Amino acid sequence: ESKIGLNVINIIGAVLILLGVATLAKYTYSNWLNDYTKSISGILLGIVLLVIGELLNRKGKNVFSIGMCGTGIGTLYISLFNSYFILNTINLTIALILSLLVTVISIIISRNYKSKAIMVISLFGGYLPFFSYIWFEGLNAGLCHLAMVYFIILNTVVLIISLNNRWISVYYFSFMMNIPTSLYLATGANNKLISLAYLTMVFIIYLLIILVKPITENLKFKTSEILLLAINTFVNCCLIYWIFSLLGWNDYYGFLALAFAVLYIGLSYMIKGRAESEALEASVSGQAGQTVGAGQTGQVVGALESGVLAERNKISNLFIITSLTFVVLMIPFQFGVKWASMGWLVESVLLLQLARMSYKDDKVINTSGWVIFSLCFISFMLSDFWHTGDKYFVFKYTSMAVSLIYVLIIHLPLFTEEL
Repeated sequence: ESKIGLNVINIIGAVLILLGVATLAKYTYSNWLNDYTKSISGILLGIVLLVIGELLNRKGKNVFSIGMCGTGIGTLYISLFNSYFILNTINLTIALILSLLVTVISIIISRNYKSKAIMVISLFGGYLPFFSYIWFEGLNAGLCHLAMVYFIILNTVVLIISLNNRWISVYYFSFMMNIPTSLYLATGANNKLISLAYLTMVFIIYLLIILVKPITENLKFKTSEILLLAINTFVNCCLIYWIFSLLGWNDYYGFLALAFAVLYIGLSYMIKGRAESEALEASVSGQAGQTVGAGQTGQVVGALESGVLAERNKISNLFIITSLTFVVLMIPFQFGVKWASMGWLVESVLLLQLARMSYKDDKVINTSGWVIFSLCFISFMLSDFWHTGDKYFVFKYTSMAVSLIYVLIIHLPLFTEEL
């Protein structure tokens, strides 16, 4: 009774209020209020709802105060969006300043109330005017760039909140609302370079949203967070590649894959390095605890840190696999499928050489080299080997044979050591 009667109906009521505000801005009072009065009344309504929410909170009506505050924040977002995009009663500078002010209010209230409901309602209110406007009016290309700034601010709100609160449901709600938004804005904007910059920023923001708190506070990653990482990578990579095609940058697909590979291998080594550092600190604290007669406490801390270390290594390996995937895709993307085997051959030999000469204890580089080396031979046997009429067949066959001999030579010391 409490869960449905207080929480669910409270949220439904807040959403209905937001829908009513959006409808009023378009129809109900359009015949007897001028544009400036509409803007002022909408903003005042949002402020009144916030004040009522705070008064209810002081009287101990926490559930209803959360609904009122969330609705007030959403109403302010709607009013500002309408004031700039529909009514033209404020300029861009004022709109951005007021949006930032609402953002600050949203952050403060969410922290004080520790409420996911406020954030969800606020985000709903932030996205509602955009969907309402394109439904009734459509968004011209010029306004798309301004809307991008608006949604960067909105996504930054989620990022700031994530630094203090691990609200996975808020992450998912924000991301799912952001997908159609990004798709529409990237398509409608005239300047595709700006679209590319916008999609890149959104991609990075959601990476930070998911990664910062678990890494900085030594927390285990949840399955839902790992899934969102994968969804964020897949969706935004597809959108970025699509923008590349619209820009006619097909010749740089491989370089884009390389950039993603470098990003994820960098994240992998950062997480792994931090985990090892934390494990070392835990070991030192455990030894110190034993010295002062608190060995049991030190052992418990060490065990907890070891569990986190194992979890971090799993995430690090996941990023390595992601990076390796982009490394593999880089060759056919850049040079075409017919040169895939040769490109993978070069990559694998370089990695195996690097592993033998400079990183003998690095399993990542060594394993990656052997995986890509196996992949290049499979590709050669399934594709190139059956097309002996190819004018480059002799070159490819010779390259494979020479590379195989070279890899055998650099690994001969291993066999000698075992004997």
